[in-house]
Amino acid sequence: MKKNQPTIYAAKQAIMQQHNNGRLKFYIDFHGHVNKYNTFLYGNALKGGAQVYNLLFAKLLSMNSLHVDYAACNFSEYNMNIKDRISNDGREGCSRVAIHNATKLSNCYTIEASFYGSKRINTLSPKLIKDKNVVERETILTNQFSKVYAGKSGAYNPEIYGDIGRVRF
Repeated sequence: MKKNQPTIYAAKQAIMQQHNNGRLKFYIDFHGHVNKYNTFLYGNALKGGAQVYNLLFAKLLSMNSLHVDYAACNFSEYNMNIKDRISNDGREGCSRVAIHNATKLSNCYTIEASFYGSKRINTLSPKLIKDKNVVERETILTNQFSKVYAGKSGAYNPEIYGDIGRVRF
């Protein structure tokens, strides 16, 4: 890999260095998607409590973003091992699977955001700011009835992509 794909080799070395120093807690690979609508996650199939935390991250994202579709997320073993129809390559070369296999880190994800936008928008619960005991105000991006979404078929724009990224961190 070092000779044929030096950029990928260097990136993996940097990731492994963070892991070896105990500083790697999440691995997230961001992609654009052309075959499905919405924003969703691919994750690894894990055992026991590790899978609970794996799924919980996706659920929390969907509860805090109008655009993350939890029902479209896939954490199956089949999806980890599927072969490409053309190249016959498996997903072990996919970064989230490769990083999980190399580190045993539970939280390895591919987050896919559609180039075409959302077909459905989540309803968000009001967020309580505990130290002030007030409910967070809606913004133009968190209010599903705002002008950002009016008259559109769910097409994403730079503001919506930014909001999806903000929710993750």
